[in-house]
Amino acid sequence: MPLPPLPTVLEPCDPLIRAENRLASSGDLDGCIRDAAHVVDLVVRLLDDGAGFIPHDHEAHTTVSVETSRLRHAADRLRKVAPDAQKASE
Repeated sequence: MPLPPLPTVLEPCDPLIRAENRLASSGDLDGCIRDAAHVVDLVVRLLDDGAGFIPHDHEAHTTVSVETSRLRHAADRLRKVAPDAQKASE
């Protein structure tokens, strides 16, 4: 069975660069916001890992955990609003 043809232009693997390209090249606000939310998810993962080095009873651990939770919720809200933002921009 033959393989499907490759796209003529491959999108960047880096989600931040891809978000920039989507917005600048085609006005793909939905894709841009979704990629940006993915970047926020990556930051959340780093902060979660970093929090593991802070003693659980330290105030800094609590602060990092709270801000990580806020970022996680922000990424979720961005993904939910992306289609509506695209429609509003057209």
